[in-house]
This record gives sequence, C-alpha cells and structure tokens, in this order.
Amino acid sequence: MTPARPPETIGAVWAAFLAADPAGLPAAERSARQQLERFDAASRGGILRDLQAIEDAAGLQEDPLPFLRRRLMDLVDRRVGSGELIKLACGGPGGGAGSAGPTMQSLDLVAADCDVQIAVLRAYARRNFGDAGEGDWFAAYGRLSGFYHGLMARGLNRPLPEWFEFDGRRYAATRANMIACRDACLAAPPGRRFDLPPAGAPAAAAACE
Repeated sequence: MTPARPPETIGAVWAAFLAADPAGLPAAERSARQQLERFDAASRGGILRDLQAIEDAAGLQEDPLPFLRRRLMDLVDRRVGSGELIKLACGGPGGGAGSAGPTMQSLDLVAADCDVQIAVLRAYARRNFGDAGEGDWFAAYGRLSGFYHGLMARGLNRPLPEWFEFDGRRYAATRANMIACRDACLAAPPGRRFDLPPAGAPAAAAACE
C-alpha cells in the first residue's frame, strides 16, 4: 500500500516561503530567501520541481522521514563542498572572489540552490513530522559534513586532524566513525538535541596546531 502523502505539500510550503515577510524568518530561511532573489522565474521553477521530485519519492517510502533526512544530508554535503571549492578558488593564484570567473559563479549558484532547497525541505519536515529544532540532527550533521569536506580540502597541504568532535565525544578521524555519526543523525528522534560545540568553534584540531 502506498503511504499517505503528508497533509502539507511541498508546493504549499514553497508558497508560504515566498509569501513570508523575510524580516520575520529565522536567520537561515531569511538568508535563503535572499539567495532565491538571484534566480529568474525559470530557475525558480526548476528548484520547485526538484523539491517536488523529492516529495514524490518520499511518498513512496514506508517511513518518509529518513529518506527526507538523507536528501537533506546530500544537499548539505553539496553546499559545504561547494563552499570549500570556493575557498580554494579564492585562495588560488590571483586571489579574490572574481578571479575564478564563470567557475566561481557556477559554484556560488550551486551553493545558493542548496540553501533554498534546504530551507524549504526543513520547513516541510518541521510542519509534517515535527523534525526541526535547535541543536538537532541537522546541526550535528552540518558540523560533521564541514569537518569531512574541510579535511578533503586541506589534506594536500596541511597536517590532517587526528580526531573530530561529535555529540560531546571525541572520535578518531576514520571513515567508519564518520559513517557511524552520520547514522546517529539519521536515527535520532525528532527533537533530540545533540551536544554541540559553541558556534564558531572548530570541528577538530590538527595534530600539529
């Protein structure tokens, strides 16, 4: 039997996102609304279709929430990875945000697309599944993804961190540990708070720093 679609559709969440007063939105959603202004009508339609495709696929799952979280994780990884590539491009020969030309602009739009999709999917998950909250799995996974992509970006020219912090514990920086922490994010019940470092604190310390 096909699971019932959640009562609030992605289209309705999208419409509310567009209609909301940006001043009243949380910081992440307000930033995403600003990013959305960079896209023309056709591109906005494409973003909505991508979101609706995620909604349709989630509706075929026995339990849609883990599926939605995986898609959010994919978007976070893409967003963070794009950000690391932008940093590398800015720090390359010539420096400056404009030095990479079309490549930089393309990466920047990828990041903006991810920001918009993340904001709408988070609102969709919150309204239909109560899956959002300060310090929740999403915040924990954001730090995990940031550590992983930072590790990949810095690995060629800096000492590699030997450990990372997740949910108040230190872990050796191994693939198996990162997968285990990712799985903990997937399995966390809605509303479960993770023990996160203060905002702005590094995700890990390099062995030689």
